[in-house]
Amino acid sequence: MEVFRYHQLQFQDQYTYFSDYPSFHINKDTIVEKTDGINNVNIGEFVEFKSINFIENIVPPIKDIISVDDYLSNNSPSSVLNIINKLKISDELAYKIVLWLTKYGYLRLRNDNEK
Repeated sequence: MEVFRYHQLQFQDQYTYFSDYPSFHINKDTIVEKTDGINNVNIGEFVEFKSINFIENIVPPIKDIISVDDYLSNNSPSSVLNIINKLKISDELAYKIVLWLTKYGYLRLRNDNEK
């Protein structure tokens, strides 16, 4: 009978594995751009989906989400700083909205030097 011997698995510590992992960091200079064809569902209808509205206590107010989406419909691409200044919203609210819209495919983020 043949016996197979395996080396003990060496697991990489997740904290050291990801320590040099490249990450995208959003800031006021991040360029925000409307996407085309990824999510064509109206935002008002989209937030009614059960898989989305169960987290309504952490989702930015829908009127503010629509306001940013409407602004970007006419001013895309735009920096996060422009969104904050033009819509007169807080940094925190702008970041939450931009990240929410990006998560669900309404926006794309890029650094200023990307085309």
